[in-house]
Amino acid sequence: MMRLWEWYRARRWWVKTLIAAPLALVAIVLLYVAVRGLQYATAGGDAREYTPAGANFACGVRDLGGEWESIQKSDAWKSLRKKAQKDRAFRAAVGDLLKDAGLPTLDQLDDRRWMAEHPEYEESNILRLGGRDALYAVRVADDFAKARFLAATKVRFGDYLLLPFAKPAAGLFGAKKEEIGGWSCLSVTKGKAQTFIAIDDAYVIASDDRGLLADGLRKKGKKPKLARPFWMRADFGSSPALAKWRKKFRGVPAGALFAFVNAETARSMEIEAGWKGSSVLADVRLDGAQVKEVALDPALAAFTPADATGCVIESAGMSDLYAWIKTLVVPDPKASQFDKYVQQQAFDAVKELEKAGFEREFLPRAGAPMAVVLGSEVGSGGNTYTSLAFVVKCPDARSALDALRGVLERLLKDFQRPTTELRSGGTLVYFDRKSDPFGYNDYLRPCAAELGDVLIVGNNLQFVRRVLETGAGEGARFPDETSQRQGRQRMKEMGFEAPGAAGDCGGGVLVLSALQQGLMGHIPEIATKTVDSTSPKAQIRREIENQLRKEGRDPRQMMLEVDRMVVARREELVEEQRRKTEGALRPLDAAKWIAFGARAQGEVVTLRVMAEIR
Repeated sequence: MMRLWEWYRARRWWVKTLIAAPLALVAIVLLYVAVRGLQYATAGGDAREYTPAGANFACGVRDLGGEWESIQKSDAWKSLRKKAQKDRAFRAAVGDLLKDAGLPTLDQLDDRRWMAEHPEYEESNILRLGGRDALYAVRVADDFAKARFLAATKVRFGDYLLLPFAKPAAGLFGAKKEEIGGWSCLSVTKGKAQTFIAIDDAYVIASDDRGLLADGLRKKGKKPKLARPFWMRADFGSSPALAKWRKKFRGVPAGALFAFVNAETARSMEIEAGWKGSSVLADVRLDGAQVKEVALDPALAAFTPADATGCVIESAGMSDLYAWIKTLVVPDPKASQFDKYVQQQAFDAVKELEKAGFEREFLPRAGAPMAVVLGSEVGSGGNTYTSLAFVVKCPDARSALDALRGVLERLLKDFQRPTTELRSGGTLVYFDRKSDPFGYNDYLRPCAAELGDVLIVGNNLQFVRRVLETGAGEGARFPDETSQRQGRQRMKEMGFEAPGAAGDCGGGVLVLSALQQGLMGHIPEIATKTVDSTSPKAQIRREIENQLRKEGRDPRQMMLEVDRMVVARREELVEEQRRKTEGALRPLDAAKWIAFGARAQGEVVTLRVMAEIR
């Protein structure tokens, strides 16, 4: 080392300068990197701190890069990727869900030309912008298109090294300096859009609204307490557009599963979620939701047969369920074809039930709480149909059964007289059609039974018999110890507990793959009735006749041909609706089972939802 120093001292001054300058520059850079590295390592903060007090929607993620890497390594993710690549129906259904959410479809994400035009959806860009700690907040009133946003993200270390030079170099890229809320910010204009950017240590905060940015930089917003990486918060009071989200809890089939809670009174909703291995766990907090003041009865789950596809116990009763059905009657011109079909079915059902005295004679005797038991039964034609049974706690189950039998006798005038059988210590009543050439009894055979203080109402005779036998202790119960042991272990690992503690108001387990199979048998009839209710034959005929007139032909001179065209067009519409409905069910095949539990504490209802991905 001394020899090297002596050699250096013996050189001329300009040689010494040429040698020392690069070394000094390297030393300065290394020192800068070391100092910035120490600053980055000790940088505090949390993206949630920048949530503006004036924002009524916010979402974010902590360590997206780490979470994404863990998800991609899981067997569940590999299975989902395989389904998305090879199962066209699954791919189309997921694509529709993404499109409805305002996100790019799977086809678009796999299209290189589309991705080249939308680089913001590139995985590398997403992880660069939000891979560590990110926030996205919105102030929205009645229209998302007019919303103002604020985004905050903790930059990666490589970008952190360049942050001190961002403002001096901003002018080279057309940015202007501007002071907002006491902060020196940058203003970037692109077309009609203007974005304001602030830098706070390792965080970059951007917004398209000066007031919202100043609000976020004050760090006075509501910071949710979280235990999982993905989170979201929505305040409904100041936004009609956000308030519409509460209706999801009233829709089909959520309205039947969540009949114990009136979510439309909720003032806000918070969600936090995480992924571990093949399991997804989410907590949903509804502040201000109203819960039915009835105690949950976990013992009702004992009526669930071992081969059931699921069971949900809840503090609601038959009156609450009927009230939900009546909410579906209100027509919505913007609803989908399936929703319109459901609305029409609900309207017809309520109208006939009221005429038969359902509200007057039966509902006052129907009690609460209840359990909803689901199953799948193979019909006479080989198709599989969903079986459904409501198990309700009643003050006088025998009186309730007699009242329901009277209502059904008036309602089902084209059926045979009811058959009564004594079974498993209880009484079972069921109705058969006088003739059943189309196999309607496979999935719609009204049944009712009583056992002690419990009333059972169902749509399939064989299934209701098994429910009755199981409740009497004569059959194996769901979940089966062997088949569900792994699922129970996963629930324990993720901190999920079966409903039953004080304050619990609902919960259960649904085996989605089996439930999907049971729904498949109903698709042909649903498709037919959906088409007939939204595009009746008279409408199809008018459309065909108008088209023929545009082509210069007279429909009156070709009546038989028009008739054939109407039949052919209707069949095309039914087949198209069948494929669409079947495809909409395919995402259910992505999960083995889903479980949920609800607990009420004061004016707050917390839902914990867990799903096991296939």
